[in-house]
Amino acid sequence: DPSSHDIAQVTTIKGGAKAVDFERAAGFSVDSVSKSGSSSFHGMLGYQFQSDAMAASLNSGSLSRYKQDRSWLTGNVGGPLIRNKLFFYGSYYRPEFGRNNASNVYGELPDYDSTRDEGFIKFTVTPVNSVLVNVTWRQSHSLSTGDIFGPTTAPTAGTGNESWQKIGTADGSWVINSKSFLSFKYTHFE
Repeated sequence: DPSSHDIAQVTTIKGGAKAVDFERAAGFSVDSVSKSGSSSFHGMLGYQFQSDAMAASLNSGSLSRYKQDRSWLTGNVGGPLIRNKLFFYGSYYRPEFGRNNASNVYGELPDYDSTRDEGFIKFTVTPVNSVLVNVTWRQSHSLSTGDIFGPTTAPTAGTGNESWQKIGTADGSWVINSKSFLSFKYTHFE
């Protein structure tokens, strides 16, 4: 689940896609391309927040979905490392969610907290005009505590979650001549 600020382009092939691409299966294919560095330096830093007081009163539905504080920290920077040959792009993303769990038949419940720290780095190399190589690394750590309490769940029996995600990719292409090219792609997922 990449951060949307890292996406430069999204392509969707639907319905009438060539059968050869999908072994005659129906449906659609979605492909996204991550941002890359360019010949000039660019960056962005953003912070958004929403407290539970910013939402209107809710008389029906799940209160826990709306009665929470949220914040998002987003930052990225990109540019050249070696003029016209080596470029970089890096980003950091930190969404935080929190809510006060009221109580159930056993009394007060621990508060719900969810935090994700995610970093992304991409290097783009063009050693000669006909060769392009991209190498990326994304690492994410998520921690959620105090989640899913039923009306008769003990305060020590709520659920939580901690997860790590590491994704590395390398891809490249070489335009051999006007009628031939060679490409490769490698993905590491952990």
